[in-house]
Amino acid sequence: MEAIHHARRVAEMRSALATLPAAQREALTLMHLDEHHHADAARIAGCEPGAVRVRSHRGLAALREALA
Repeated sequence: MEAIHHARRVAEMRSALATLPAAQREALTLMHLDEHHHADAARIAGCEPGAVRVRSHRGLAALREALA
């Protein structure tokens, strides 16, 4: 039963992540899934470190709301 709940939660997370704007999704992926520091994530994304932090913050807020 636990595995079914976990699989459903992962599916919900993936669906919610897919609804985010591409820049937010990229920032979240780089910083939270790939575990890059914001400076490295910014370099990869081609933007300023502050921009990647804001995108990540906004993306996390949107995910929290979507998954609430």
